[in-house]
Amino acid sequence: MVFFAAHGPRLGVYASATGRFLRCFTPTAIDLGLPQVSPNRQWVYFIEVRPDHCAEIVRRPYAGGAEQAVRDAQHGGAQPFAVGPGQALAGTDGCMATAGFDVRTVDGTELFIYGERNVPANGMAWSPSGRTLAISGIDGHIYLLPVGHQDTYFVSPTVPCPADMSGCVTQAPAYSATGTLYYVAKSADHRHAEVVRLSGSAARPVFTLPSAPPVVHLSVAPSGAMLVAGDSDTNQLSSAFAGRWDGRVFTRISAGFIQPAW
Repeated sequence: MVFFAAHGPRLGVYASATGRFLRCFTPTAIDLGLPQVSPNRQWVYFIEVRPDHCAEIVRRPYAGGAEQAVRDAQHGGAQPFAVGPGQALAGTDGCMATAGFDVRTVDGTELFIYGERNVPANGMAWSPSGRTLAISGIDGHIYLLPVGHQDTYFVSPTVPCPADMSGCVTQAPAYSATGTLYYVAKSADHRHAEVVRLSGSAARPVFTLPSAPPVVHLSVAPSGAMLVAGDSDTNQLSSAFAGRWDGRVFTRISAGFIQPAW
């Protein structure tokens, strides 16, 4: 099995067991990132940033092939974004700092639009059922949005901290194929971080991370295994750490990438 991740100015394909770089997925060296694999595993979506600094979403077949434009930046390019069931997309406008949050299918059919956002997003994930979006805000909270409701997401329910943290910062939401929400919880002093799963209204610890860097990316494979990478800065080309959780043990792997996606 392989995963995709940002590799310098390209996307790379990596061996899931070791994190070893296998090959480039994108042929040209441009500013891109935030790869996501579609739920049917037929497409890999990612962000390209144009010379005018607007972001647009593009995709390539999972097995490789020609790139397809999905969302033109002039009509609402997005960063970050999430791919949902039926190839629906959720994202924030990559060109206008005060633009709204919107969800629409690849062909442009609008599902709903949110008004001006008070808490910009830095990550999001779509549940397999298509009913919920988990959005990570830069305020350190993950908000759960029921899809189809007209409301601004900062008033939506937030995910809890685990019992061993009196206060925490939450980020990097990721759903499993069965609909379980996983995310990263960091202590208020940023000295401790762990991956947790949402169970009812409680956060259950799954495993502890080696450190608590400012930026963490989490991806869940169809098998339930997880990849996690921690970056000390959003502009770094390699991770502070990267590892694989197989359901029992967290194993460090090569950290020559950022933003892994399974």
